[in-house]
Amino acid sequence: MYKSKGISDEHVDHCLQVLATYIALSKQTKEAFEIFTKYELADFEFFIRPLPDLYLRRKKSKQGTRFDYQLDIFDPNLPFWVIKKRLRAYENHSDEAELDQGETYPYILFVCPTERLEQRIQALLENFYSDFEVYTTTSERILSPGSNSSAVWREVFEEEYIGL
Repeated sequence: MYKSKGISDEHVDHCLQVLATYIALSKQTKEAFEIFTKYELADFEFFIRPLPDLYLRRKKSKQGTRFDYQLDIFDPNLPFWVIKKRLRAYENHSDEAELDQGETYPYILFVCPTERLEQRIQALLENFYSDFEVYTTTSERILSPGSNSSAVWREVFEEEYIGL
């Protein structure tokens, strides 16, 4: 892709953001997850289209249950209606997903470029019904080099941040 002249600067910036997030998550979770990029997920039909930027599969189950995560990184210039559309797509996909008994739909992680956008998404999610969990954070919070804490994710209706 490096030599492709059709790749925009915005796409390159997004790919670099995905890489930085991948590295930060690996450090914060002490490599408790196998992390897959959208290019590694392309051959699997289970995943929502367009594919999430990252998919995190826990190596060992936590409290007897396996929690997996689909992560989307929103770009700064993305219109809010596109984010709403993405959330509806997750809702539709979770309704149509053929899960085995006892399986849960992977949790959704949204990385927002600003705290203001995170607050808007949180407000949207408060009035949204879904069969899956959604957590948000900001790019700054997840990529902060001084942060050794993995508690960067915020759940809807919760004031405190949690780790994965």
